[in-house]
Amino acid sequence: MTTETVGKISHFDSEKYIDFAWNTIVRVCNTVLVHADSFGFQLMHLPDPDIKKMYHNLQVLIPLLEKITELESDPEQNRIVINLRQYLLHLRTIVQAIDNQDEESFDRAVELLSDEAMF
Repeated sequence: MTTETVGKISHFDSEKYIDFAWNTIVRVCNTVLVHADSFGFQLMHLPDPDIKKMYHNLQVLIPLLEKITELESDPEQNRIVINLRQYLLHLRTIVQAIDNQDEESFDRAVELLSDEAMF
């Protein structure tokens, strides 16, 4: 998905893109939670791809979510987009905690992500 594609999203397409974003982001969140539980803070660099690579790959979805927010008038679809943006924020916080060697922030962000209702 390119920036050009994002610019061409119509209201009609938004539900399809929301489903795609949901499946992609929730899959990464679940993977990160499993990695955090299995490897812990000190070994989060071991899985391949690691959280940094996965989060980097999700960056392409941010403009998509912003565009959908502009177009979408359905409250349920907007709620989903808001939730996805929150999940991305938790993932970013986890990446930053790893980069800063801040285990406390890592644990807090993992807990917040774990507490999210991803159904």
